[in-house]
Amino acid sequence: MGLKDNLSQAFKELMNREGLVGSELEKKAKAASELDSYLDIDSDVEANVRPDSSNSVNAQQNSSDTTGSNGVKASGVNDWPEPPSFEKHAPDAASIFSTVERAVGNREFQPSEEVTVISKNTVIDGNVRTLASMTIDGSIRGKVDVMKDSKIRGMLIGDLVCNNSEMYGCSIQGNVFAKGSVRIDHDALLLGDLKAQYINVDGKIKGNIDAGSKIQLQSNAIIIGNISAGSIAITDGANVSGYVNTTFLQENGDSTFPKELVFAEEQTEQ
Repeated sequence: MGLKDNLSQAFKELMNREGLVGSELEKKAKAASELDSYLDIDSDVEANVRPDSSNSVNAQQNSSDTTGSNGVKASGVNDWPEPPSFEKHAPDAASIFSTVERAVGNREFQPSEEVTVISKNTVIDGNVRTLASMTIDGSIRGKVDVMKDSKIRGMLIGDLVCNNSEMYGCSIQGNVFAKGSVRIDHDALLLGDLKAQYINVDGKIKGNIDAGSKIQLQSNAIIIGNISAGSIAITDGANVSGYVNTTFLQENGDSTFPKELVFAEEQTEQ
């Protein structure tokens, strides 16, 4: 026996001794392990739960047998309705527009009104003109021309031209011209003339007032100047120093009163 055969024989004996090869290894491989016993249990359960393939085939054959010669399938246990289709359809632009139109009730969208704000700690030395509404909480020295409405809570030294105006706790030295209405609160001061269609005064004014429609003087109103209005309403407590004229008297003053009083007998003689 050569060296090569001796090495091969020694290697086989070593492998047999460790149980890696040989008859003992084959016996161990054939013997059922503890894990195989668990696997056998799972396979038994699966066999009981799952129906036999042959039974399923027979069920399919039975269901196919229920179909008649005219192609109509008889109702049975296996006649399940087809599941509904869930296809997604993107809405078109017309449907979206109609939905939005119904939601808003065919009303036009109104953009938010633009307002120019002069903050409390802002001081402007110069004329100011805006095409929007304006709120003045700061101080302005110059003419203010507002296309829409103005709300003044600060100080203005200069003329004011606007559509409608509200004055709260402000001080104004200058003339005010408004196309609509003007409201002057009890803590507001105006040193200058005031002209508007409707005027409601509860503050202090030193200047002439011209109200095209009506003027209302509240209990805290103090007016030093002439008043000209279509009609006037004065609340108890208001103070006025000046002439008060209404448009009615200016237009119909002469025709309202006769030139002199005449007895009825003198009228018949004449």
